[in-house]
Amino acid sequence: MQIARRLILAVLAAGGLAPFIGARRLLAAIPHGWPADAPVTARLVALFAAPESAAAIGRAYLAERPMEADPETLVAGILPGRSARELAMLDGTRLRALVRERHRGDFAAGRTATLSGWILSCTELRLCALAALSRQLG
Repeated sequence: MQIARRLILAVLAAGGLAPFIGARRLLAAIPHGWPADAPVTARLVALFAAPESAAAIGRAYLAERPMEADPETLVAGILPGRSARELAMLDGTRLRALVRERHRGDFAAGRTATLSGWILSCTELRLCALAALSRQLG
């Protein structure tokens, strides 16, 4: 998968993709209190301080993997093995912990992609793709 190094550097310079800088900083952004009816997709996109910047990487990812261009598919890849009901009941603290755990597990298991020299976890890429789709869907 090829993404221009310039795009990644521009996003990093803007400070929009904290997962490239460190998962701790990324995951600190998610609010603790969510309305009971807030969709998990919105809560996951809220992991980004600047979802617009994440969406730029997400669009490039989806151009390479159009079969994942579906919010449910992406959520299933980010938090596999969890039912919609279970996901709906996750509070911010637990959601943060699960994504952090998955992110670390990606690197341990080799679930990564190299984009113009940057090694990113599949979880990071799917979160970016989710941000891209959420921007398209409004």
